[in-house]
Amino acid sequence: MDKQELERMDEQAFSELLTDVGGLPPEEVVGAVTPWKKAVRRILTGLVLTTITLNFYGLNYLLPLIGMVLSLLGLRTLRRENRWLKSCFHLAILRIGMLMVQLLLNTTIRFDLLMNTLPYNVELQWAVTFLGIGLMLGTVLCLWQGLRAIRQKAGLPPGANSGGLLLVWYSVTCILAFVHYNGLILPLAMLVVYLLIIRGLYKLSHTLDEAGYIVQPAPVKMSDWAVTAVIAGILAVGAVVSYLFLSGYPMDWQPVETVESSERAEISEQLTGLGFPEEILDDLTDEDILACKDAVTVVVDTHSYPVNDGQLVWSGRSSRTVYDVKELRITGIGVQLKGDRERWKIFHHFTWTTDPGFPGTESIQIWPTSRLSEGWWMDGEPSGRLLADRDGQTYTAPYACLGSQSYTSNSFLFGGQPQTDLFAAFSLPRWGENKRGYVSYTVGKAADGYIINSWINYTHQRSWFQYPVESAMENQLSGSWNLNGPFKLVQDALQFYPTEEGIEMLD
Repeated sequence: MDKQELERMDEQAFSELLTDVGGLPPEEVVGAVTPWKKAVRRILTGLVLTTITLNFYGLNYLLPLIGMVLSLLGLRTLRRENRWLKSCFHLAILRIGMLMVQLLLNTTIRFDLLMNTLPYNVELQWAVTFLGIGLMLGTVLCLWQGLRAIRQKAGLPPGANSGGLLLVWYSVTCILAFVHYNGLILPLAMLVVYLLIIRGLYKLSHTLDEAGYIVQPAPVKMSDWAVTAVIAGILAVGAVVSYLFLSGYPMDWQPVETVESSERAEISEQLTGLGFPEEILDDLTDEDILACKDAVTVVVDTHSYPVNDGQLVWSGRSSRTVYDVKELRITGIGVQLKGDRERWKIFHHFTWTTDPGFPGTESIQIWPTSRLSEGWWMDGEPSGRLLADRDGQTYTAPYACLGSQSYTSNSFLFGGQPQTDLFAAFSLPRWGENKRGYVSYTVGKAADGYIINSWINYTHQRSWFQYPVESAMENQLSGSWNLNGPFKLVQDALQFYPTEEGIEMLD
């Protein structure tokens, strides 16, 4: 019998061979097809892959999945040997189930939105963490005791000390993780010890082979490839559903009521006379219109920006990027309000002049002039809304999130710095055209001689291709500046210097 024929023999064929010959087959046959050796090799390989992972190219997700599948298949073969290995098999099912849920939750932002609304969010996260640790330690404990029981069944002393050391190793690793140990020497020593423990467990399987221990594979209804295909299929279908239907915020789009009060019409006419763009004025809520009553001055600054990658054009040895289409138009507006103390209402309005494409998540980060200048202070809460047109009807929706968010900014010179900015998170509809919106806030003068300096950072999601999935606002909060990723950042600023002589615009 040649090597290729031996490799093609499955576990059932091996069992039949034992029955037919009434004893052990030749040693080279046992070494090639024994279910015991194959199962232990899968279990140990799975332990290594779920413990030692690589944090790049998605291997930190792929390797643990492969490892748990291998451990599951190995334990499936041995689950009838004793009650410990049967319990180990059931724990492996729970562990791979938890991992699959985690992998699927990484394909949508909806779970994070739900968690943030729960009052026991932190407690639930800790409960899941401890459950995962308990399942892992329980699996190692059952494996250790299962190997001891097999040694006794084979007529050997109940040793398997490597299994006990493995349980201690995982316990120490969990402790180091909880205390946030950052050293290098101890982890390297732990890695060496881990590999020695795995080597000891592998030698144990050889000892059982030499003792003539024979495993009767547990009967199965599905082949190993079928089990693997089912797991992969569940993950693939779940990911497709999440990316197609759960990639954005749940938005409440409602038709805009066209009833207009006489007071709104009067204030709108006054603002139009001061230079406020009429098409943007129609997008404002009644509250924002009424807040501008008896306005003194209006300042407007409009720019258009591309969200595409453009085309690289060469001229001699130099090159430049040319943008034939600029899809995003941003208008900054300052309205000086009436009063004894100087106050300005700032508007940052955006309009998509073409279809924005993938309907994922969008985020607006405002650097208010009160943050960038000590001469102004924030007066009140921000406001704003979203709009889109379809079949002659205008629809509106509130932002999924609008307000102040605290985060840590990353700086090459100063490191992490705590910041608080205004954020507006949302998703645009798949339908309609003329998709637009605005964010507004009010500042009051704290000292003379300071400019109005208000920035809008618009982050647009251009592609669904990302894992794990993060929203545009999460991308902004993380301080990411990845220009080639799924997000595109557009920045615009409204900058002017109000004086007694008039308004001096700044570039």
